[in-house]
Amino acid sequence: MRILQEISQGKVVAEVARQYGVSENTIYRWKSRYGDMTSAEAQRVRELEAENARLNGC
Repeated sequence: MRILQEISQGKVVAEVARQYGVSENTIYRWKSRYGDMTSAEAQRVRELEAENARLNGC
């Protein structure tokens, strides 16, 4: 979420990607997935995905 906040504040994607050691494509994927969410909402989505994976594995 911090990375997406930095980009929304006007930093260049390439610069932020280099700073955090991730690819630009990864940042764009995160932006499309978590762009308008708050940190609490993103955490809830990750929890639900983990629960779904656990339930589908049974």
